[in-house]
Amino acid sequence: MEGKGLRFVKLMGIPVTISPSWFLIFIFMAWSLATWYYPGVLFGRGDVMNWILGLVSAFLLFVSVLLHEMAHSLMARRHGVPVREINLHIFGGVSMLSSEPQDPKVEWKMAVVGPLCSFFLALVFGLLYTFIKTGSHTPLTALLYYLAYVNLVLGGFNLVPGFPLDGGRVLRALLWLKTNNLQKATRISSAIGTGIAYGLMLIGFANILRGEFIGGMWLIFIGFFLRQAAEMSYQQLLFKKALTGYKVKEIMIRNPIAVSAETTLERLVEDYIWNHRFSSFPILEGGRVKGIISLQQVKKVPRSLWPAKRVHEIMKPIGDDLAISPEAEALEALEKLQTNGVGRLAVIDRQLNLVGYLSMRDLFSLMRLKSDFS
Repeated sequence: MEGKGLRFVKLMGIPVTISPSWFLIFIFMAWSLATWYYPGVLFGRGDVMNWILGLVSAFLLFVSVLLHEMAHSLMARRHGVPVREINLHIFGGVSMLSSEPQDPKVEWKMAVVGPLCSFFLALVFGLLYTFIKTGSHTPLTALLYYLAYVNLVLGGFNLVPGFPLDGGRVLRALLWLKTNNLQKATRISSAIGTGIAYGLMLIGFANILRGEFIGGMWLIFIGFFLRQAAEMSYQQLLFKKALTGYKVKEIMIRNPIAVSAETTLERLVEDYIWNHRFSSFPILEGGRVKGIISLQQVKKVPRSLWPAKRVHEIMKPIGDDLAISPEAEALEALEKLQTNGVGRLAVIDRQLNLVGYLSMRDLFSLMRLKSDFS
């Protein structure tokens, strides 16, 4: 749903990235708090104080979102589900898993722990607010009230039973447990998620007609995001099901075109990329795979340097993320293709000899063929 983000920090071994869209919502939240919320509850504090509180509040809101996602991630890791990263984006955050849980009880635990974390934060901030507040709002009590309220809303909204929200995942887990059919459970919970998404968009349009433009547009954006996520989640499940049982050697391109490590970028573009219409190639040195070169890497080098620059100088060196055995399962290949940043895999034997090449396009081709014959 989001592209690759900027690496922010690593918490308990889990990378946290920030998508460019996050900066937009951060600025918007800080602005709305500084110009609407704090002037309404604090009197005579001045614009500077309101903006400081707005920035601090927006930052602590996303700390709360991060803690919510950390709860998901730590529960997933506890049950053996690998976590690739946590990504913060315009609509909050998401824990990006390398694989889905294989047990409905595990999915239920993973889903419910996020809202529970948010409700716990709301309770902590609410109690602090209650103990500290003595009369009219101070900057500290106004901040605590906001954090208690926003965490309560965060936990409550995520419990809405529409996939892929946490409530939708809880619903899917219960349906999965009852029917013993993950595909059916996902289809039902995704359909409910899509229905809720359209409902949010309709409410948003109604709010715009009543003159609440910003609030209405926000509901429309959330609804659009939820609808897209619900449909994509179901399609991803079908995609993975289509790949189940296949090995890499059954899908890969055999006898792929490879490039020598000493080839210049100029020759790579003219003799390989233009002639063969491929955007990436495996790199060989001494008959062994050394890396993968892509058009995106070439475009980062000034054209004036292409005649002298060799592909081995800018290629992505071969590693476990770029290589796979022909005997590996297709689902393992899918995981690597989605996370290695290149979207290609060199298929190699134990002696590092190149026996094939694999891309997402090859996996999609298999899925289309299966659909045509189903």
